[in-house]
Amino acid sequence: DLTDQIPISQDPNIKIVLIDGDGSKLTEETGLLKWQLSLKSMESKKIRFTYEVTMPKSKGLAGL
Repeated sequence: DLTDQIPISQDPNIKIVLIDGDGSKLTEETGLLKWQLSLKSMESKKIRFTYEVTMPKSKGLAGL
């Protein structure tokens, strides 16, 4: 298993949405992404995921 995490907002005005999880399963409450992988010896695989953050312009990046 491979595990990573996307951010979770505590502010209802800031929305974070997983756009592409590259085959992962997302646990919404924690933001955890999990992949079931089977790799052979010396095999590698690139995993990429994309998420989007939407917030009011008045917040700015300091609001995160």
